[in-house]
Amino acid sequence: MTMDMQLRDASIQESCATIQGMIASLNAFHLDLVHLIRHASNKQHKVARSLGIETPQTLTTNNPLAVGEFVGECPQGGTLTRQVS
Repeated sequence: MTMDMQLRDASIQESCATIQGMIASLNAFHLDLVHLIRHASNKQHKVARSLGIETPQTLTTNNPLAVGEFVGECPQGGTLTRQVS
């Protein structure tokens, strides 16, 4: 059985939010709080752009089709990948 991509993506986002919420609610030490990591990453791009520093095209996804399309639009040898989690 397959799921419509829009519903699938929404389900994955909800699952991630649920898991992150459960982790955040633990009365335990957290080395890196997820919301602070995301905020810092967004802040870095904003600061770089405000200083006139060129930033590369960026795609954050776990969708292999989106990656293929993105790589196809980039100049040959012009992609870099980084695992987020």
